[in-house]
Amino acid sequence: MRNLYSPAIGKVVGACRARLDAVLLPPQGEGNPSAASPPVIDVSLAVEEARKTLAQMRAVHEDLSPAILRSNEVVERALRDVVIGFDQLDQRLCDINDAASAPPPPPRPPAPPGTVREASEPLLAGALDALEGEASELWNALDRLAGLQAGEETCSPFPTLNLAIKVGMNVYDGRVDPDLLEPWNHRVDDVVMRLESRLARFAFLHPDHPPALWQAIGELMRDLQAGAGALHAHGRTKNQGVLLDALRLLTHASERLAAALEEVDRFVRQTARWSTSPALEDFCRATLHPAQLQANWVLQDCRESVEHLLNFLAAQHLALETLPLAYMIEPELSASTLAMDVARTAFDVAQASPDETACRHLLDAIAHLRTTRDNALAALEREVDAVAPSRHLEELKDLAGRYLQGALTEACLRGRVIEWLKAHAMLEVGTRDAARAALGSDAAELLALLHAQGAGIEETTRFFRDGDPHHLVEGFHQMEAPLQRLVEIRQKVLRTLEPPTGTPHTAMCFACGAANPPGRSHCRSCGQRLAAISRAVAPSPESEAPSTPPPENIA
Repeated sequence: MRNLYSPAIGKVVGACRARLDAVLLPPQGEGNPSAASPPVIDVSLAVEEARKTLAQMRAVHEDLSPAILRSNEVVERALRDVVIGFDQLDQRLCDINDAASAPPPPPRPPAPPGTVREASEPLLAGALDALEGEASELWNALDRLAGLQAGEETCSPFPTLNLAIKVGMNVYDGRVDPDLLEPWNHRVDDVVMRLESRLARFAFLHPDHPPALWQAIGELMRDLQAGAGALHAHGRTKNQGVLLDALRLLTHASERLAAALEEVDRFVRQTARWSTSPALEDFCRATLHPAQLQANWVLQDCRESVEHLLNFLAAQHLALETLPLAYMIEPELSASTLAMDVARTAFDVAQASPDETACRHLLDAIAHLRTTRDNALAALEREVDAVAPSRHLEELKDLAGRYLQGALTEACLRGRVIEWLKAHAMLEVGTRDAARAALGSDAAELLALLHAQGAGIEETTRFFRDGDPHHLVEGFHQMEAPLQRLVEIRQKVLRTLEPPTGTPHTAMCFACGAANPPGRSHCRSCGQRLAAISRAVAPSPESEAPSTPPPENIA
């Protein structure tokens, strides 16, 4: 559930931070010639969207919580903590909205080097801190509840039936209101109907099915139907004995039916003529079946299955497109987009002109679509792995993607680029006498690697002159190339020198930009999992000063 509304909270955090950063920019012409007037960040719109999403997720929690077995006080307390967390987070969103209702103050020059930057809007900054704290509390409460739920026994292999049975168990034990079982009665009916349709389609398209298997499935379906009927009888009579019979029938019948359906799938795979995908195999069989006109419902059912498959693949593609690093895998995403269009067209042709050629084209198109999706996933994994040795570069790539998606102002990205440049300058360990001694013959190689990485930085900054994202992609690739060897040399130096002192660096969340203390696995603000590759230890400014000051502006 968290993944559905964390982005909404992240947008609020990002909007607040962008607004706080914007009012601290130097005016145009004062050390920032290309800066325009501070943008107006619509915090209120982000808050409205977040509250709507939060309300939807609260409704989902209230709908599903009766299916969490109330086995002890620990579970009850975890459920109460989640409810309190929803209330508190919603209140913090309201506080953000109130603090952001006043117009932002005019921009001020940045604080002198070495001083702490004062909050430009204290009320908004304080409300943002409180929001991050409450979000962290809710995420932790949801984690605890999910852990307790994961430890529960499984009553049915079918997820909906599993939840319905658990609601019935809570009702039987008197732990939840019996009326809460009523909506689940209809959901159980829906599962039974879909199973009936699936089995009828199987019988029509596979007339050579094993008779013994079909007979066993028929008996199990009758028991499942009897269990669903008993649930409705309990809804009318509130008889506990009837409820117990319903739960037993649903549990036993669904467990054995799941095993029988595995035998059905195995038979389908062994007798497949077109595809190992059940949806595509059934569609081709139904499309070319000699009696298709006498079974239009089968053909329509198979078409809906293929449509569902295409929608699933499209959702995977959309998820990749919305990632901050999508700009780094643009060629693979473009190929996937084209493959999706081809697959949709092939599906339309196969429906309009059902013949063997059209079916073959559809199968080939979907196979190619899956290949392009896998290529995009592999490319994304390579991009993530490429910055594994550098927390700073990992963050910068993500921030550039957020800027291209409109979630970050150019001024904010410029500021982060300058910060990254400073961190890169501190990596010049060859400027220290002790480091020179530790490096020995590696000193020349280190300088060459840093020079190559500097060329990548220069390529990246060209983006701010012409706005071409290609400069970002090429620049990041140039900066990534020497990373592994830089890490090896640095580890050698750190083994020789005294370990640097100072406060450990915080980990940056790439979903919302929040800083997190060392050791956290999930962001305290939006709840997203922090990147495991943020492991590189950056040197302290006191121990490794750069040989030359980094640029303060990027032309």
